[in-house]
Amino acid sequence: MFNMRYCLFLCGLTVAAGAYPMTFAFENEDFVPVAMTEGNPDFSYEAASDPGGYVYYGAWTMTLFPNGPTPSDMPYTPHKTMHSSYLLVITYAFAPINPLAFWNCSINGLKFAPEDFLGVIDNKKICEVGSCCKDFHNMPAFADDAANWHTVNTDKNSGGLCPVMTEETYCMEILGHANENCLEYFAEYDKLLTPIPCVDTIVRFYLSCTVFKTAMATRWIKGGFEPESYWNQQTNEQVITMDSTMIYSELRLCSPHSYYHPEDVKSPASNSNSDADESAAYTVTLLSAALFLFLQL
Repeated sequence: MFNMRYCLFLCGLTVAAGAYPMTFAFENEDFVPVAMTEGNPDFSYEAASDPGGYVYYGAWTMTLFPNGPTPSDMPYTPHKTMHSSYLLVITYAFAPINPLAFWNCSINGLKFAPEDFLGVIDNKKICEVGSCCKDFHNMPAFADDAANWHTVNTDKNSGGLCPVMTEETYCMEILGHANENCLEYFAEYDKLLTPIPCVDTIVRFYLSCTVFKTAMATRWIKGGFEPESYWNQQTNEQVITMDSTMIYSELRLCSPHSYYHPEDVKSPASNSNSDADESAAYTVTLLSAALFLFLQL
């Protein structure tokens, strides 16, 4: 009897804290990435005529999965949203939709080892080998290329005059897009295999780099994952959001920045918009219901 009462109380608090599945995870954040320009691609993959907006259409709004994937969509990979289809066609000369087996990393048997995470980028120490990135130890890997990603990020961060990476940003960059490319990371339609940072964490980091504040070095060449006509509509900050969302598109299941840095939860004064008011009312209702049930036991 006591345990049930305790559970009801904790369940009320859990929902009150904003643990809502399949929603954008920014409602309690003090920083929200600027959205890229609305886009409605025609899926022709013709650079001269395609209006673009693949990342906005697929990953940012999840047009094909507005409430997230369902059990019938399993096995699931973010590539099903079509956010990467222009990249796959234009940059890699793949089909816009690849067989699920292509994203099945259990076939290659590769997994991340603790020693894959060296904990140093651009001669700046982030964490200790063996304790770095524990969430990803023994997790599926798309390729055996962690060493290459250390080099890529060292060159990029050096050129961008970036500060020391946060550990969660570092871990994601060394994954080499495994979170997107290995369908195993979607353990269930509403559950990830391991915590994955939301795009706000990655955007925050690149906005802290002196050079990238005004000129972002993107992961692929201009026109590589969006038509240039669409690209040219974006501000530099929108380009950072678009480039980051491209490979961190678990927007409805990811762990926001405050998961790693609780001090960056939105202040009460800035949480007075209608969504917050609605959330607060919902919270009060849930807690009241929990209290009522508690008293009845």
